[in-house]
Amino acid sequence: MTRLAEEAFSTTGLAPSYCFILMAINDEPGLNAKELSSIMQLDPSTVTRLLEKLETKEYLERRKNGRSIEVYPLEAGIKLNPKLKKTWIKLF
Repeated sequence: MTRLAEEAFSTTGLAPSYCFILMAINDEPGLNAKELSSIMQLDPSTVTRLLEKLETKEYLERRKNGRSIEVYPLEAGIKLNPKLKKTWIKLF
C-alpha cells in the first residue's frame, strides 16, 4: 500500500504523509499538531517534523494562538489541493 501511495503522489513532488497533512490543513485551517497527530495517527513529534518541512517549502505556516500553535495553508498549499484530492481519489 505504501508503494502504491508513493507512486500515486509522486506527481505532486511530495511524499504521501506530506500530502495527507496538506489536505487536512486545507480542509480545516487552524488545526494544531495534536489534532493532526490524531488524524494522521502519528506521534506529535513526527507531525511537527513534517510541518517544519512543509513550512520550509512555503505550503503552510504555523501561527501562535495563546499556548497553542495553529497551522494554516499558504497559497502554494491551497493551489496544490485539487491535485492532491484528485490523486487521493485515484489511489482510493
